[in-house]
Amino acid sequence: MTDTHLHWDETQLESADPSQWDLRPEKFAHLDSLYLRCTQTRLPDTAQRKLLKIWCEVIPQLNITSLTLATRTPQGLVDAACQLSELKHLHIGWGGTKTLEPIRNCQKLQSLQINSTPSLVGLEALPSLQSLRKLKIENVRAAQDLEFVSEIKTLTEFGICGSMWTDQKVDTLRPLAKLQGLETLHLIATRILHEGLKPLHGMPNLRALHASFFYTASEFEALRSSTPSLTSGTPFDTNGIEMWCRAGSSSEATPPRGAT
Repeated sequence: MTDTHLHWDETQLESADPSQWDLRPEKFAHLDSLYLRCTQTRLPDTAQRKLLKIWCEVIPQLNITSLTLATRTPQGLVDAACQLSELKHLHIGWGGTKTLEPIRNCQKLQSLQINSTPSLVGLEALPSLQSLRKLKIENVRAAQDLEFVSEIKTLTEFGICGSMWTDQKVDTLRPLAKLQGLETLHLIATRILHEGLKPLHGMPNLRALHASFFYTASEFEALRSSTPSLTSGTPFDTNGIEMWCRAGSSSEATPPRGAT
């Protein structure tokens, strides 16, 4: 039986000489899922540029429904991916993407993850995706205002997170209160500038919150009390809350940016 998933990287090239490469689209026609590492290779610069160009041409000719662009992702790769009208799952690697505008073509997209890309724009294209269920955004300055998320009524899981070294700023979580179907929320290395966790109170289907310990013990307690559907995640990490949120106020020590 043919494997319908492929993890592709430079080690599968015959040599560093592009004239020796066989990357015909028909070689990948059987795939449902592709995990692609075609940037940040050890190839010479000329060969690296050639490899990127080839994959930008190959991707739109595939039949895949799931694509992970695992390394630094220039705009050309995203543009190629967004030509896949049957795509259901897309993971965009860090750093190189400029705009999400082309994603409007991916009307069957169910999950999208965007790694650290501070200057990314075009988030207002996301509400046009009528099938989107899961969305995770990491270190994108334009995401400080979450109003665009309030229009994605289909979301059941959402993450707005910082990167390894940079906290994500968010004006307020109030737009999330409009997502009545939201079940899981990730706030890792995220600094909420106004209202803290209060806008999440009473959300009818919120079951799990995974967050850094950037809140007071009383904030976590109030969220638990006001949101009966919430049953797991950081608000129930009694050891972490006791260590980093003593006496109902923010700890003087720097809390861990990740969550348990």
